[in-house]
Amino acid sequence: MYVAVSPAGALSFRYDYRMSGRRETLVIGRYDPDIGAKRGRNPDDLDYGMSLSLTEARLLLARAWRLVEHGESPRATVAANAS
Repeated sequence: MYVAVSPAGALSFRYDYRMSGRRETLVIGRYDPDIGAKRGRNPDDLDYGMSLSLTEARLLLARAWRLVEHGESPRATVAANAS
């Protein structure tokens, strides 16, 4: 997992992985420094693309790792759930 900085200064958590020999990138979510000061959210309520704390991004990263280990693309899973 790494942090990408947009030209406007927004920080987003990203995860690069390989699926069938091709590199794919999953945008886990945007960093929101105010979320860390708030009470933690239920991990089951977290989803990709949300504003997240670093701790929450790590939870979603672990979820993405499990998908990759089972041969599923996290990015494709996110796209399928969005439609």
